[in-house]
Amino acid sequence: MGGNIFLDTIRLGKYQYQEISNEVLTKLRLNNLHGRTIPAISGKDDFGDCDIIIGHNDYQKAALLLPTIFDGCEISRNKNVISILYKQFQIDLIFIPIMYLEYCYAYLAFNDLGNLAGRIAHNLGFKHGQYGLTYVMREPNNNNNVIDEIIVTLDVFEAMYFLGFNSHLFHKAIKPVSKNHEQQIFVNITDVFKFVIHNPYFKKDFYPLEHRNHIARMRDRKRKTYMQFLRFIQEINIPWEQPTIPSKDVMLYKAFQMFPDFEKRYNKSIEKFNRVKKIKQLYNGHLVSEITGLKHKELGRFMAYLNQHHIYPLVNNSNSNSNSENDNKDHFTIIKHFYHTYCEENFNDKI
Repeated sequence: MGGNIFLDTIRLGKYQYQEISNEVLTKLRLNNLHGRTIPAISGKDDFGDCDIIIGHNDYQKAALLLPTIFDGCEISRNKNVISILYKQFQIDLIFIPIMYLEYCYAYLAFNDLGNLAGRIAHNLGFKHGQYGLTYVMREPNNNNNVIDEIIVTLDVFEAMYFLGFNSHLFHKAIKPVSKNHEQQIFVNITDVFKFVIHNPYFKKDFYPLEHRNHIARMRDRKRKTYMQFLRFIQEINIPWEQPTIPSKDVMLYKAFQMFPDFEKRYNKSIEKFNRVKKIKQLYNGHLVSEITGLKHKELGRFMAYLNQHHIYPLVNNSNSNSNSENDNKDHFTIIKHFYHTYCEENFNDKI
């Protein structure tokens, strides 16, 4: 997860790996940090690092405990991942807010499965990642402007089913019969690849690097498993691959049917976007300049004042309706009122 952070690290066999990971989990637990080792494919014989996920709502506070817990160990921080060189073996601690813990745990499981599944989600109009299955809402007629990112579901098994995967099989892998019996669904990396390509929405065209944006190309080119998957799908015949998949609009409607709370959040976000757009039209800088006579920096200062004291509260008030309030009928008066107050406050500050 954290990449190769440290020099001169060692690889461990499966049983040594389990011993080290249990030691680390115990140290964390004794300090009220409850972690879980991210599941790997069961046939893996040796390990170059250990990924442990920790649900915690105060990452900065938790991070302060680590130098004491792992006294004398080299520690490296990168966003929400803290890497520790413990007995010459790299441990990556992944901190995640508790509400996303279960989804993130499953998303990171079994090598690069989450990333490969995410390509299918993306082409269906959704985002499958560490923070759940989400929908990135964009402004109509302006695809570059992201309005909101809305949670569809935080139930990873519902998400996998919605995305076309065999969620029953995935559930058996994530939650085996007991801790003493390793899952046998994903024994090797080929099992992971086969799981992905048996999705009815799978298309080879989703994956080639030339079809990705620059950031994704640079990232996935460095992923050994991703490059291996590209070779795998080029060498294998997939007779069930469909020439077309459901449109993003069809999948959005399907999501509304399957996740009613998501539809409510979606509609609420649309309402807020329309409200914000209307308010910005009513209180645009050109109009404010005409009413107040302000220009350039002085106009900018007053706009910041107006935003803070009127526009932002209006935007965040879900009960407001700019079509029926005084904002629609008398926003000239409102601008004049706040400008008068602004001038008074500035005058008093100078006295």
